Amino acid sequence: METGDPLAPCLKGAKPPEGLGPSGTGWAVEIASSFNKKESLDEFSQAQKDYSDILGDFKPTLVAVCDLSMGTDLRYSARVVFDDRGAADTLCNKLQAAGAACIVSKN
Repeated sequence: METGDPLAPCLKGAKPPEGLGPSGTGWAVEIASSFNKKESLDEFSQAQKDYSDILGDFKPTLVAVCDLSMGTDLRYSARVVFDDRGAADTLCNKLQAAGAACIVSKN
């Protein structure tokens, strides 16, 4: 890789940074996203307080995401992971009905 390659942060991120959760299995409900790991987890924690009746004791899985439409820096997504799409859709639908934002995607 040449120095100055604008895709370098994304390419370096091909292997998930240490301490991040797995991706590639099941379905995920993205609750928070930031270019900073701590901010993403803090946003998840705030959503969990604001929607405690829905998010309860779910533990976030933090995943590094490279989305070139948002630049070349890694973005950290705090997600709740499920084995099947139906469960993920149910959680996201409840959150949206309560006024929260979320996205369901293949993990």
